[in-house]
Amino acid sequence: MTYINIHVTIQVAMLKKKIKKNYIALFRQTIKIINYVTVKMLGVLPLFLRTNIKENLDSIAIMDYPKKDIKMSVDSRIELKRLRACGEEPETVDWIAKNRRPGDVFYDIGASVGAYSFIFFAEAGGDCAVYAFEPNPFTFSSLSKNILLNGMEEKITAFNLALSDKTGIAKFFYSSLVPGIASSALEHTGRQAELSSQGFQRVLTFTLDDLAEKFGLKYPNMLKIDVDGAESNVIEGAKKILASNELRHILVEIDERIDTHTDTISKIKNSGFNFISKSRARKSGKKVPVVFNYIFSK
Repeated sequence: MTYINIHVTIQVAMLKKKIKKNYIALFRQTIKIINYVTVKMLGVLPLFLRTNIKENLDSIAIMDYPKKDIKMSVDSRIELKRLRACGEEPETVDWIAKNRRPGDVFYDIGASVGAYSFIFFAEAGGDCAVYAFEPNPFTFSSLSKNILLNGMEEKITAFNLALSDKTGIAKFFYSSLVPGIASSALEHTGRQAELSSQGFQRVLTFTLDDLAEKFGLKYPNMLKIDVDGAESNVIEGAKKILASNELRHILVEIDERIDTHTDTISKIKNSGFNFISKSRARKSGKKVPVVFNYIFSK
């Protein structure tokens, strides 16, 4: 191939790339315009009509889990992103697939709308028990709906409460009132100081040890924790469970900006767990430089 041919080939490739980029930008702008016009049109309708339309919209989609159709309610842009749970965190899906055993008990702490609880159920073929914990009441509503949509109510039990290092009542601060949103926080934990707060509510809090003892919950064999900076508090309240023979594997999202992150790692290691690996967590398809999924095993 001559120099001229190579040069032309490169120019054509660059032109195609530019056209594609412009097409994507135009498509996004068109979607924004359609969205704006639709919202404005709906806004002039009488309230009873808007309410009726909202009730009858079928906002249900299938998650990107390839082995089984998992239905998810989609009532916000955040929940739309949750449909890509497998693509967002393939390491978490792989951790579940490789380590689960028949009859295992899985605790999903910070379950959000339930994606990884459903993946665990699917990987286990229903031969499991899943406890999903989500303190945000707006997100919990979607979690509960998703459990029913997938017919998993016999195996997945959802709790609308916060797990921490104390049993009692505490302020829970919201970063947003949108279902599926992350970065809400209990007072005196995690990233509370960063929140552009939409207000707070007082919520019931439990230590994991107290909750399991009071209600006779089976101890977990696999434990996933994603609590936006409050992981040290959750671990502190789970000393008995961490020391138990039942628990084999832990995956915990750790924000290394938070002062207590080294304390979290030490507590887990001191409970007899070995550090296996860590990978950057993904938010909205992008890796976050300072937030990692840590994996530990006995």
